[in-house]
Amino acid sequence: MKKILVQILVLFLWSEIVFGQQSLTKFSTDIKYDAVAQDKRQESSKQPCVINYNDWNLSFQDDFNGSVKDLSDNWYLFSDNHGPDELQIYKWNQLSVSYGNLVITAQPLPKPEKGSNGVTYNYASGWIHFKNMVKGNTLFEIKCKMPEGREQSLWPAFWMWNGGCSQQTDGYREIDIFEYWGNNYKCGTNNVFWCDGSRNRQSCFTEYCEKQPDFFNDFHTFSVAWLKDKLVFYIDGKEIRTVTDHVPSVSAEMYLIANLALGNSPSISDVKFPQHFIIDWIKIYRLKDKENTLETCTQFDDCETTSANELELLKAATIKH
Repeated sequence: MKKILVQILVLFLWSEIVFGQQSLTKFSTDIKYDAVAQDKRQESSKQPCVINYNDWNLSFQDDFNGSVKDLSDNWYLFSDNHGPDELQIYKWNQLSVSYGNLVITAQPLPKPEKGSNGVTYNYASGWIHFKNMVKGNTLFEIKCKMPEGREQSLWPAFWMWNGGCSQQTDGYREIDIFEYWGNNYKCGTNNVFWCDGSRNRQSCFTEYCEKQPDFFNDFHTFSVAWLKDKLVFYIDGKEIRTVTDHVPSVSAEMYLIANLALGNSPSISDVKFPQHFIIDWIKIYRLKDKENTLETCTQFDDCETTSANELELLKAATIKH
């Protein structure tokens, strides 16, 4: 009898161990699946934020539905050189309006022309900048189509600028809403520039590639929200980058510019001219609530201090009305 009781006790203990392990295994498995679900929820929460236009009041819109003469109502038409290392001179007659689009055309000149800097140019293109200086707490947007060429020389851009790094200014300011280089049709950049303590111009570049559509086949919208402590960049309304370092003060004034440059590159000989940078519209929105910091989903970009490359330094030239 005593032997039987011992066997029963052993059997009971064995069953407890086995079923206990099964319960522990099930509990551990449940935790694992819960963790996976949590990871999936976190991943879904990392999807790009989109622009909520309810946060903004539209303050300016140019649909370019008029004629070339109407451009001067809102824009200065820049007409001169922009540095010896760009291959074009800017001319008013490189701007046209067609079917509700502003068309900036780059092409060879019938004969070389000398700019005010004494440099002779063989190409012409177009540039506009907004007549009113712009400030922060603002959303800037452009809907446009890039030039079709893939050559490195082609350089369309939508950007803001004011001031150099000299002692006569209060610091360099530049925000590139986008820049595109024709040699890589799936890549673009948006950039922030500033002056360091030694008054050297510094830059923070980000290149975005592959996941973006081919911007040469259709129109796309490029945007930036300039806020008190951050810049939020968007493509087609979806957030792609948030910058929190070296953000200009929202009270700082800047020029708003759209242009098509030709960088000084040997590939200029491969460009099939004419090339067209086509703009459907440009819009400016003001933030309704200045305390609104906007929800952002992209990782904050802490800009490292790196010297601006030589080609980018060309933008430091004085803008003339």
